[in-house]
Amino acid sequence: GDSSSDVLFTAEGAGQSATRSFTDRAGNTASATVGNINIDKTPPTIATSRTPGPNANGWNNSNVTVSFTCADGLSGIATCSGPTTRTAEGANPAVTGTAIDKAGNSASATVGDINIDKTPPTITGARTPGANAYGWNKTDVTVSFTCADDRSGIDTCGPSPQVVSTEGLGQSRTGTALDRAGNSASATVGNINIDKTPPAITTSRTPVPNANGWNNTDVKQVRFEATDGLAGVVGDSFFDVFFTAEGAGQSATHSFTDRAGNTASATVGNINIDKTPPVVTINSPQARDYLTS
Repeated sequence: GDSSSDVLFTAEGAGQSATRSFTDRAGNTASATVGNINIDKTPPTIATSRTPGPNANGWNNSNVTVSFTCADGLSGIATCSGPTTRTAEGANPAVTGTAIDKAGNSASATVGDINIDKTPPTITGARTPGANAYGWNKTDVTVSFTCADDRSGIDTCGPSPQVVSTEGLGQSRTGTALDRAGNSASATVGNINIDKTPPAITTSRTPVPNANGWNNTDVKQVRFEATDGLAGVVGDSFFDVFFTAEGAGQSATHSFTDRAGNTASATVGNINIDKTPPVVTINSPQARDYLTS
C-alpha cells in the first residue's frame, strides 16, 4: 500500500495526537504517534479599567491609571499590557493595551476620553453699593460672585447674588466655585457694616421755665445730644444754643448725622424770655393840686 499518510488537524485543542501503522509485504507492522499538537485559533480577551473613573461630567481632578486584564481559555496569555498613568491636565491621549496568547493570537482594547483638570477655578466677590468713606452702608448690600475655569469649565458658582439686609458690624458672605472636574474654590466678601437707624437725640434746657412757661433770665444752655449704637455720630455728639434776647415762642433746631449717612433732627421750642420788670401805675387815689393858705 501507500508508504505515507497525512492527518489534518483543524479543531482547537491541547494535546491532540495522531497514530498510524504501516505493514510491509512480509507482514511486519510498525506504528508511530505524533502528539502534543496544540491548536488555538481564538484571540485572547482583554478588558479595561480606569482608576478613578470619570465623574458625571466626564472629568477627573487627579491622575488616571488605565489597567488591562487579559485572559485566554486555551493556550494562555503570553503578554498583557501593563498599567499606564496619565498625569497631564487637559484631554489626554487614549491608552491602548494588547493581549497576545501563547499561540500568537492578539487582541487590543482602548480607553479614551481621559480628561484631567487638577486646577481649582477662580472666584471673585463684589458688593453693591460700596461702603462710604467711613466704611458703612445705610441700605441693603448685595454681594455677587464671578467664577471662571479655563479647563473643565464652571459647574456651579455662588450662591449669587446674596442680599445682606440686617444691621450689624463686620458681616460677611461667602461664595463657592465648583468646576466640572470637582475642584472648588471659595471667596468671602467681608467687613459689611450696615446701619439704617438715624441717631437718637435728647434735648435739655437750663434754666427750665417756670410754671407759666417763661424765663426771666437768659436761657443759658439748650443742649442737643445724640447717641448712635452702630456707626456712631459724625463729629461732636452734642450741640449747645444760648438764648439772650427777649421774646416769645423762640426755638432752635439741630441735626446729627451718623457715619452711615443717617440723619436725625430735633427742635426745642416754646422758649419764652421776659427780663423786663412790669410797669406799676397808681390809679387811686387820683392826684390833686392843693392850695395852702
